[in-house]
Amino acid sequence: MVVDLPLRWTGYSAKGEERSPQQKYRTMDVPALIRQLGPLFDRIMAKDSAACFWVYGPRLPDTLRIATETGFTFKSELLVWQKITKTGTPHIGTGKTTRKSCESAWLFTRGKGLPIRSHAVPQAIITEDLPQVIEARRRAHSEKPDEAYEALERLFGNVRRLDMYSRQRRPGWTSWGNDLQQAA
Repeated sequence: MVVDLPLRWTGYSAKGEERSPQQKYRTMDVPALIRQLGPLFDRIMAKDSAACFWVYGPRLPDTLRIATETGFTFKSELLVWQKITKTGTPHIGTGKTTRKSCESAWLFTRGKGLPIRSHAVPQAIITEDLPQVIEARRRAHSEKPDEAYEALERLFGNVRRLDMYSRQRRPGWTSWGNDLQQAA
């Protein structure tokens, strides 16, 4: 399962608020997400399962709280997505401290988790020197790179796959989200 939490964001200025997630899609606060996701995960998750939570740096404490209070245990950082512009340079985004150009995906498990089927991430989607770093074009707000899904498919093999709060449909995945688009 991949989870891109629809966390509400508070900016420092009116300009920052214009770029907030709530300007793009419906968001929720941490307690509401825990109330919604806890019972849902209890119903849909296998006893031994894994979840990949996308983590935006300033929201790390909230993501950890939501994951653990809904029954998951933190295991490891999985991937780092280096956002790239159309010209191939790092995309420099916003941030409350440093300006962000990366986003991480972290592994959480229930029970025994899932066995790792292949540690090999396709070379075409990673940087030469950093095998956990995916360089991929930045897309619409909160839309994650196909390369991350390909890496997860290879890592865990042929398992049931759910993409929560997804922005688009993907072959081989069940996608849940208010703003789903068709796969390209």
